[in-house]
Amino acid sequence: RISNIAHDLRTPLVNTKGIVNLVNQGMVPPDEAAQLLKQLETQYLGTTSLLDNLLFWIKGQMNGMADDKVKVSLYQLMKSLENEHYLPIAQKKIELKNNVDKTISVMVEKEMIKIVCRNLISNAIKFTNENGLVELDSRIENGNTLCLTVKDSGIGMSREAIEKVHAKVYYNTTGTSYEKGSGFGLMLCRDMITKHGGELIIESEPGKGSSFTIKMPYENIEQMNKEHRMLK
Repeated sequence: RISNIAHDLRTPLVNTKGIVNLVNQGMVPPDEAAQLLKQLETQYLGTTSLLDNLLFWIKGQMNGMADDKVKVSLYQLMKSLENEHYLPIAQKKIELKNNVDKTISVMVEKEMIKIVCRNLISNAIKFTNENGLVELDSRIENGNTLCLTVKDSGIGMSREAIEKVHAKVYYNTTGTSYEKGSGFGLMLCRDMITKHGGELIIESEPGKGSSFTIKMPYENIEQMNKEHRMLK
């Protein structure tokens, strides 16, 4: 797995060097240079995301490295990730609907939930065609379970691909604009959610889009604070 990830990190860096050399030497027209620079920015987003995943995975293999839990607004987190993915969203003319409840806050390891949600949103964009739709939704089940869903109108996943994610099998994928993928992000998401007492539910069918739902234990922070004040 590590050798495959190293290849996925090295390839865009080599491409970047080649593009920069061409532009610096004036070997491409200005309009083509502008397109190449946009391509570099897209590669940068993909590479940094993969690097973040790799570093967090390594951290997860070390004992006693858990971060303290903090209060996180789900809506604001998703909004910040939408802004982070502005370029690929704009390039593919994708409509992203953030329907996450603005009143829901959770006590979680901030970096963990950010990496999980970033991977799910990035995947949704990657495998959705131009003019497609990505929707973010949330709900609380039975008062104690958070359900956070990233749904897309994309190309979907085969049963075999879903089984590979659950079996932690590394595999190569290609997005609708030839974006490279490996399945590593989804595997990391599944592992992190499981370690936090939750589960990742994948519902997908080729040609009909995908839905990824994070189900995690939920505690009503405002209610807990209210009860704490009453006990004082």
